[in-house]
Amino acid sequence: MDLLGRREHLPSLPGAGFGREPQGERLGTGALGEAMLVLTPAVAVDRSRTRIGHGAGYYDRALTTVPSSAMVVAVVHPDELLEKGALVREEHDVPIPAVLTADALVSLVTSAGF
Repeated sequence: MDLLGRREHLPSLPGAGFGREPQGERLGTGALGEAMLVLTPAVAVDRSRTRIGHGAGYYDRALTTVPSSAMVVAVVHPDELLEKGALVREEHDVPIPAVLTADALVSLVTSAGF
């Protein structure tokens, strides 16, 4: 749906399995170099800033191109924000400074909500 709740601007993508996507120019990963805010999916994030995804490290590689001035926020369900040290951080994993759940926006740098 667009901002007014209409679906006419969303083409069907059979085989993608996720419904419809917006039309328009695709900016590619280079656009992350100009981002001010990056929302990244995660399976879980722990309070020591370790994010786990679906494996392969695609998001971690993309996050290395984000400017240091940008805010990076992982989006998870409240029960997917885990205690410190719950996840093993591998060499390629990019630490996540904040997590957004349905309950709160949590800074993992200051250990406080925003």
